[in-house]
Amino acid sequence: MANYTIKYNSGACIGAGSCVAACPENYSLGSDNKAIVKTKTITDKELKKNIAAAKSCPTLAIEIYDAKGKKVAP
Repeated sequence: MANYTIKYNSGACIGAGSCVAACPENYSLGSDNKAIVKTKTITDKELKKNIAAAKSCPTLAIEIYDAKGKKVAP
């Protein structure tokens, strides 16, 4: 069951790749050198690494929200 939702702003992404380094299970870089989010709904088990990815983004292009819509990262 997905408890969290990832919102990703591709327009803000500069292709730094820090999200990929923090959480390669859910992020990769596309041919345009911008992040690709493999899944936008995550569980408690996946939360820690995805928060690390969101916090590592220099442009804060990744945000994570809980099931009630409260922002949990960054």
